[in-house]
Amino acid sequence: VDATKITGLYVLSQKETPGLGNKIENPEWRGQFVGKDAAVLTAEQIALADETACIRCGRCVDVCPLGLVATKLALASRSRDWEVAKRYYLAACCECGCCAYVCPARIPLVQLMRMGKAIMPRE
Repeated sequence: VDATKITGLYVLSQKETPGLGNKIENPEWRGQFVGKDAAVLTAEQIALADETACIRCGRCVDVCPLGLVATKLALASRSRDWEVAKRYYLAACCECGCCAYVCPARIPLVQLMRMGKAIMPRE
């Protein structure tokens, strides 16, 4: 994914990278300040890592507020195995993103589960 193509996202050039709390010198943002808690990232910093195989670490389960097994749900969605998706409660996923955030394999868990929920047959 080319982050510069995402609507509404402004990517700073290396010359514009301010420290937190400093002014951004861009005509579109003139006079606005970066908050002390905000993160401003360069294009290199927001480049997505390639997805690798699940290492079964269980981090996604540990952080899920509903205790769902995100890898099972994502892989069931990817393979369109609706029996497994229902057994592991795909419809219960609130899409908070905690699982994807902690995944060391960079599996797009939320996107896969969102896709699965959208195309899973309804009964």
